[in-house]
Amino acid sequence: RTAWASSASSAKVPVSTRWRAVVPRSMMAWGIERYGNALLVVMQDRSYRASLVLEISGDLRSVRPMDLTSAGIRTSADLTSCAIHSHGTELWLSANDRVFVQRTPDGPFAQFSSGPLRRIKGMKRFGNEIWFVTSLGLYHCDTSGRGLVKVPILSVGSQDGARNILDIFQDPGGGIWVGTFDGLYQLDQLSTKFHHLGGSADPL
Repeated sequence: RTAWASSASSAKVPVSTRWRAVVPRSMMAWGIERYGNALLVVMQDRSYRASLVLEISGDLRSVRPMDLTSAGIRTSADLTSCAIHSHGTELWLSANDRVFVQRTPDGPFAQFSSGPLRRIKGMKRFGNEIWFVTSLGLYHCDTSGRGLVKVPILSVGSQDGARNILDIFQDPGGGIWVGTFDGLYQLDQLSTKFHHLGGSADPL
């Protein structure tokens, strides 16, 4: 396995030179995932009109756009919004609010039938479920695409604040934690309701 910690050999590789040759200066680094021996970086144009996924090799000697043609993406202009999530040998890709999954690093992307989803900002796989972080709420379904459900989060502030999900995490005990514009929520596994942390009933 290739370690991502810097070594004497990799430290001498001029990655910045290769990076500048591939990435326009107007792009922001939107997300980073380790997948196999590569580091994947989602780059987003500041105008939100174009995106690309960069693939950086484990030895830091190669920087190139990831081949997304099997997902119908041929140029960065074809990809206006993007999110990625790696889980074992799988890579989950949201491309223009369509979801795809690559089962092995060398395999093609297959479209994932998850139902209507909009403004996807991130995805996480927990066990046999895939969770979707969106600007319109939190959703999950099983990994075959069945049973898409919107997860209600009772806001302690503005409704838009709780609906605008920023990130999601599962702890070793199976607890679900959700970061929103309204702050941090934790799923109560007994009541299956989200509890706002830092509220008057449970201050941090």
